[in-house]
Amino acid sequence: MKKLRLLQLAGVQLDGDFEYLSRNLRWLSWNGFPLSCIPTNFYQGNLVSIELENSNLSHVWKEAQTLEKLKILNLSHSHYLTHTPDFSNLPNLEKLVLKDCPMLSE
Repeated sequence: MKKLRLLQLAGVQLDGDFEYLSRNLRWLSWNGFPLSCIPTNFYQGNLVSIELENSNLSHVWKEAQTLEKLKILNLSHSHYLTHTPDFSNLPNLEKLVLKDCPMLSE
């Protein structure tokens, strides 16, 4: 999947190493993302859109990520989300959706 640019998943739990997903990925939509944070070995440098609705995220990244190409971040209905990412590391972010994130405190 080296040339994969769009990935849409729903209610899926993947086993294995995220470092093998395409470095060309531009759009990630994963409804029901099962992890508490996005793995550090998942390359996100080319992502323009991250949509993780209904996720189990408590925080988006363990370590701050600089994603210069990211324009859309949708974390709606992530009921366990307590922290937002450092927005200074997302300089081109145009759309942020945090609808129905009741545990969000930071």
